[in-house]
Amino acid sequence: MKTATITIHPAADGPPLRTCEYRGHTYVGGQPGQRYEVHVTNNTGFRILAVVTVDGINVTDGSPGSYDGPGMVISGRTTTPFKGWRTSLDAEAAFYIVTATASYAAGMGTPANIGVIGLAVFQEKRRAFEVMRGPVARPAVITTRGGQTRSMGTGFGEAIASPARTTTFDRNTTTPVVVYEVRYDSTEALVAAGIMPSEGGPNPNPNPFPGNPSQTFCPRP
Repeated sequence: MKTATITIHPAADGPPLRTCEYRGHTYVGGQPGQRYEVHVTNNTGFRILAVVTVDGINVTDGSPGSYDGPGMVISGRTTTPFKGWRTSLDAEAAFYIVTATASYAAGMGTPANIGVIGLAVFQEKRRAFEVMRGPVARPAVITTRGGQTRSMGTGFGEAIASPARTTTFDRNTTTPVVVYEVRYDSTEALVAAGIMPSEGGPNPNPNPFPGNPSQTFCPRP
């Protein structure tokens, strides 16, 4: 069982974001102006610390992505949405897709890692009182897409009510138990690069017998 999982969702009023797998990486395609949220699910029965970065920036304090950064303490068997850049204990600035030059990362002078969302997960050494936020420090190192042009980044959107409070979380290790990476760009750019199939286009994995059920017998050892 995976300790935690990450999924990218549209905001309540937005269309779905298309996803695909390509050469071992997960890609998400969207459109300029589209709002999205990062959902992290804790699959264990114990608290975890989820450190989330977007475009190489920690979404909690705006510092460069590193493993020792601040994050959200998530209770066991629950899902927590990260809806934007945290601006206070009361609000976040919504994530939305913009051109790379208009992104928050570009505006902060750190455009090198535009186009990637990261999650680093930590287990707890000692249990503590159940509260909402981890300690403030710094965030998840993310790899970049070497040589590829990123046409889209994430903007600093409108304020969203998001009450939180600080707490303590004693990490069991200095390195995360799992790190996830989700790369994103405009749907058109991913289709043009051959990463994402176009809607209505040919199936990249055609099945000669689509109506036939898969083998249900036990395989020989």
